[in-house]
Amino acid sequence: MGTIAKNNAYYHSRGFFKNGIKDGKWLTLFIWVDGRIPPRVDAGIYLKGKKHGKWRVYRHGNDKKEILYEHGEIIFTAKP
Repeated sequence: MGTIAKNNAYYHSRGFFKNGIKDGKWLTLFIWVDGRIPPRVDAGIYLKGKKHGKWRVYRHGNDKKEILYEHGEIIFTAKP
């Protein structure tokens, strides 16, 4: 967790590592301090350091989005 973009955003990320590489369930939250971009939450699974399977992206005030990854590459994007 920490701040990014010259302290304009706060992020919090939590999940699992295996041998120092992201592997398993992850949740990441981004909040822009000045409110210019809605807060965002990404939730999904990493497999050997790459996004894999179904990821859900939520933005306050916007539609939810589901993204299907295969070893880090986007295969399909849908709005449920």
